[in-house]
Amino acid sequence: DDAIIWNNYGNSLSDLGRSEEALAAYDRAIELNDRYDRAWNNKGWHLLDSYHAVREAIDCFSKAIEINPGYSAIWNNMGIAYSRGGAYQKAIECFDQAIFVNPRNSIALSNKGGVLSNLGRHEEGLACCDLALEIRPDCYNSLNNKGVNLKALGRMEEALQYFDKAINEGVYYEEG
Repeated sequence: DDAIIWNNYGNSLSDLGRSEEALAAYDRAIELNDRYDRAWNNKGWHLLDSYHAVREAIDCFSKAIEINPGYSAIWNNMGIAYSRGGAYQKAIECFDQAIFVNPRNSIALSNKGGVLSNLGRHEEGLACCDLALEIRPDCYNSLNNKGVNLKALGRMEEALQYFDKAINEGVYYEEG
């Protein structure tokens, strides 16, 4: 399917930092198949990550979710977009949906823990990070977010242990 090829081409261009070309490739994939959820998701992520275009990214994620509401990673990405836009409650709702769709989505659990920390809800954030670490004990994002919540709770020595672990042992994971 040509839409898949154009989407993959867009991903490669994005990885190379060729933002405008990547965006054009995602648009071409969508033009070929406007029901291709991954192209909408990848275009949204590219808009968010390369252009900091929160509203446009949310529009793309919404279209992807309309096509495939059972794709946990899209809900997670929309949560990240809302979080970057400062809409923390909407972000939590998206992370909750990502977790509902896939209870083992450690990235969404960790991201929810980070947003809860932003809201000053550190005990809840800590609980989310603990759940994420049960799934992936070496996930640097979860280790870092746990450290952030511990620090905010005044548990400095424990926080330092988690920051150290994130720096020295943490592994980057993507939910896909």
